[in-house]
Amino acid sequence: MSVKKTILAIGISLFSFVIFNACNPEEKEEETVPTSTITLYANGGTKSDGSAWNTKTYSAQYGSVITLDTAAALDLEREGYNFKGWSEDKSATKYTINRDFKDGAIINLYSSIALYAIWSQIAPVDYYVSATGDDSTGDGTEEKPYKTLSKAAEKITDYDKDYIFHISGEVTDSVTFKDEYLAFVLASSITIKGETGVEADSLKGNGSAILNIQTQVPVKIENITLTGGSGFELTTGKKSGGAIFISSGSNGNSTVSLKSVTITENSADNGGGIYNSRGTLILDSCTISNNSATSSGGAIYNDGGTVKITETTISGNISGTSGGGIWNASGAAGGKITFVSGSIENNRAPYAAGVYNSGELTLSGGSVSQNTATEYAGGIYNSGTFSLTSGSVKNNSVSGETGCGGGVVNEKTFELAGGEITGNSANQGGGVFNAAEGTVTMTDATITKNSALYGLGVYNAGIFNLNSASGKISENTTTEAETNGGGVYNTGVLTVDNGEISKNSVAGNGGGIANVGGNARLTLTYGRIEKNEAALGGGVFNETGTVIMTSTELENPTEAVFNRYATIDDNTATNLGGGVYIKSGSFIVKAGVLSAYGKRKANDTYYYSGNKAGAESDGMYSGCGNSWYKETDATITIYSNYVYNSITKVLSSDENTPTETFSDDDVVAGVKDWTEIEA
Repeated sequence: MSVKKTILAIGISLFSFVIFNACNPEEKEEETVPTSTITLYANGGTKSDGSAWNTKTYSAQYGSVITLDTAAALDLEREGYNFKGWSEDKSATKYTINRDFKDGAIINLYSSIALYAIWSQIAPVDYYVSATGDDSTGDGTEEKPYKTLSKAAEKITDYDKDYIFHISGEVTDSVTFKDEYLAFVLASSITIKGETGVEADSLKGNGSAILNIQTQVPVKIENITLTGGSGFELTTGKKSGGAIFISSGSNGNSTVSLKSVTITENSADNGGGIYNSRGTLILDSCTISNNSATSSGGAIYNDGGTVKITETTISGNISGTSGGGIWNASGAAGGKITFVSGSIENNRAPYAAGVYNSGELTLSGGSVSQNTATEYAGGIYNSGTFSLTSGSVKNNSVSGETGCGGGVVNEKTFELAGGEITGNSANQGGGVFNAAEGTVTMTDATITKNSALYGLGVYNAGIFNLNSASGKISENTTTEAETNGGGVYNTGVLTVDNGEISKNSVAGNGGGIANVGGNARLTLTYGRIEKNEAALGGGVFNETGTVIMTSTELENPTEAVFNRYATIDDNTATNLGGGVYIKSGSFIVKAGVLSAYGKRKANDTYYYSGNKAGAESDGMYSGCGNSWYKETDATITIYSNYVYNSITKVLSSDENTPTETFSDDDVVAGVKDWTEIEA
């Protein structure tokens, strides 16, 4: 190629390069921001189960803000030591301001650093208090004890110490633990313990609460009796916390743990035994008995705090208004009580003799039993959130002639997910009274052997859903005259989507369910109403309300109706309507099983079953309405359904008609187009 051609080619290439780059400029390389790390080392610590604790690393760009997890969140601890924070000095044994990082610190990350847990060895400081001691000549040693706990508490001055106060005999005192008064905030923990035990060692009140606890330092009380306290006087003039007054202040949350403690014969306006305001209270193997409150909370008054109760007995306490055993309110921080095991028994109050709850209450074990109210809620009153997952509410009562809710009164949210409500009594709602504002969801639980005039098992004026095969309302019975609704007396919205209402019995109306009132609506989609008994409506009694039998599986019905649809079977009316008695209102059947009494055969063996009414004669029941009976003001509408039947193989009243014998093949029949049956 000639020099000219070469220059031309190069020129064209350069021109193309310029044009290409002008149209497709290369992206600028982004500046790389360096990454820094914080690595945490256990420095001798372990997980709470004793297993090895690995390092924790935080990575972020230079200049980022990192918030360290707390030691509790990291599951980091060391037996015999207190965690004090993080240091770049591996040998640090105490937290130093401007050098180290406290628990949960916020760090500006400008370089990679390694931080080591700071552990301070627990070195308990012991002081002895005895009924035979002397505050003037004593020095708090076992040989020369103080006479009062107040004197011993003055010794809480050292940083990061666990203070243990040993109590011997009957010590009379009222003592305050408060951050503002003494250097309590410097202490690691405070323990008050009886040397011999609850039978021999006690703290007796001296005109106020025995223990006034307003400190963020954890307080433990063990093996001692607290008695004779009369409460801490608030600015309102009311006294609270007969034995123990707990209040969390601006410095932090108060945490008080009691183990093997007896609190008895104390009194206050609120919280005869204990008053807890926004603190954390833990009770283990305690007895709180025979305390009194002129207002609320005979044993415990919890205002916005958190309480956990295990293996504890709360008994024989009295309140002037509500919460004979426990009063739990939501408060500004939200009141929460978890009852794991033990008993709340033999407490008394006009309202909510066992427990008053407007916060969050969980009963996961133990029992609420034999409590007595004069107005309502013998066992538990709930206007917050109540969850019963195990345990029992049993043998509670409301003595007033118009009282309601022998076991439970619910005015908000009640999750009935386990346990048993049994043996309770009231005028209305022997087991449960669900008010118009209340919602009850019942799954794996049993309501049984309760008694009332209206709603032996349940009186429902709100929303009640029975939706689990394990849910049972059964064996609620009475022979008293004019009793109605053996299983449920419903004036609200009742849905039976699964479960069983069975073996309930009343002398009046609605052995299984009495559905009464213009707003009463009963929907049966699944489950069984069987073996109930009443004068009118052995299974269901309806007056001005609406009863619907339907199914979620209408598209492809089969003859396996017992497994797919609601069933009303084998109920008894001593007068009219073995299965259903419709005095007035509406009865709508879209799908379901409603049997008429008859002779059946299974495996070449004949037997009698089905709903029945009237008197028995030669194995047959010749009364009115074996399957159902309706008055002239009632309306029955039948859509495509599957029903037991005696003669025509469609739902009919069978009024004064003998029941015929039919084989297994004749048990099920269908009506494809709806038909309205007149009186």
